[in-house]
Amino acid sequence: MSRKDYWVETTKYISHNFLSIRGKESGIKVYSILTLGRDSKEIELSSGLIEINKVTVIRYSTVISNRIKITIDHPLSDTLSLYDLVDIQVGLDEYETQGSYKSENEEISFNKYLTVVSDVKNSLDSLVDLKVYISTIDRYGAIIYSDSIGVSINDDGWMINKIDDSGIITLEYLPSEEDIYIQIGDNKIKPDSIEGKIVKIDIPEGYIAYVIYRPDFLEKGINTELSKNITITPSYGLILREDYCSKIIFSIELNIYNLEETLENHTPIIKSLGLMTADR
Repeated sequence: MSRKDYWVETTKYISHNFLSIRGKESGIKVYSILTLGRDSKEIELSSGLIEINKVTVIRYSTVISNRIKITIDHPLSDTLSLYDLVDIQVGLDEYETQGSYKSENEEISFNKYLTVVSDVKNSLDSLVDLKVYISTIDRYGAIIYSDSIGVSINDDGWMINKIDDSGIITLEYLPSEEDIYIQIGDNKIKPDSIEGKIVKIDIPEGYIAYVIYRPDFLEKGINTELSKNITITPSYGLILREDYCSKIIFSIELNIYNLEETLENHTPIIKSLGLMTADR
């Protein structure tokens, strides 16, 4: 294959923080994208191989420049112009990397088995941090017990938590040592240390870090007692202690994260979200 550098130029300096590429030919590979700032210094916007199979969006911190260099590998790059190979758009977008939602309190009849049911469209590679808050009520309206439980609605049961500046986080569940990593920018790294549920990582100044993991109980495939009141199953079902409970009051809170490695221009849409109960 033939690798070639192409330049995209504008008539004036503009602010931009995303670049979208749509391939006109199959088999297009982009190896790097950089721009030149006002001081003519190179600013890397993307590194590493990106295969352009559909519209791909690369997002980065806002820069001001008038030209971008794209390195493309394709059999026809020696004979075709850049615009014969791809369509390119550069722009400035106020793109949200995090969205939050918390439901109102809802009331349902008590059954000991609970499952979170959801329908989230256009989620692609975004990840959801979801927590269920429940209180069980007796027939006189008194609270018997209350708790909050983290539940995954991500593919394969992955969980995500944002890490504060201290670089230390206590996870809700014991993580699987094989299925845990830290996302910083577009880099995936292993934690500096894991001691039970406590994870430590050195976060570079100016960066945001997320811990992404699968709980150990998923790997073992066993029910796990979270407290004397609640047990969780390997499919994130909840089993509640009965104890003369009549009703359940619950709410659901979630955060959706689009990490910096996200290539697709998408916004997750929550079509439905709730709690289903059963007596067996």
